Amino acid sequence: MFRLLMIVTGLVFTGCGQESIKNQRSNVEEAFSMGAEGVDAEAYRGRRGRGRKRGGRRGGRSPGVSTGPVHHYGTGATKPGYEHTVELKVRHSNKCLTVLHGNVYVGAPVVQADCNSHDPKMLWDVKSNRNSGTYKFHLRADGNLCMGLNGKGLREQLVLKFCNGQDFSRSFFVRPANGGGEILQSQYSNNCLDIIDWSQDYGASVINWECHHGDNQKFDLINR
Repeated sequence: MFRLLMIVTGLVFTGCGQESIKNQRSNVEEAFSMGAEGVDAEAYRGRRGRGRKRGGRRGGRSPGVSTGPVHHYGTGATKPGYEHTVELKVRHSNKCLTVLHGNVYVGAPVVQADCNSHDPKMLWDVKSNRNSGTYKFHLRADGNLCMGLNGKGLREQLVLKFCNGQDFSRSFFVRPANGGGEILQSQYSNNCLDIIDWSQDYGASVINWECHHGDNQKFDLINR
């Protein structure tokens, strides 16, 4: 009788012990799934011999991977950064961008002429918009004036405009050109700056034209 009582008691104790272990494991699992502090998740996974993959549960991303915009700062003769002063030298003519006859006013045509790095009317202060990756080119002779397209149509001229205008006619992407140099692509028209009719003459206009990466669309941005 005593032996039978001991066996029954042992069975009951063993059952309770197994139930207790199950309850403890369930509690740990619940705490882990809720992100409770103090739970040694790695040790827990190791004891069980299996585990869940990390990542994705809260929309995380791999460290070191940027999801922000990528900005191109030029890959040719120079690499202008946030603010630099440059000459804009045209590859096919070896001339630089300036204003016609040196006359600085709103609406003055931007043309090519013989380069002179000492002339502030041939120098441009490059200022970037870090959000869009575009640049504005402020004339050094008058920092309130920027080069900008007169319109979106083909053959529209590049002129001087007030820099604080509300449209994107003054904003340009600086992109690597095929074969070297940079092209200046308008955010406004999606076309490129182009020396009209491949001219090498003094005073040739700069116009809005389809991007083709010809030498009359390639510029070297030379730091000054």
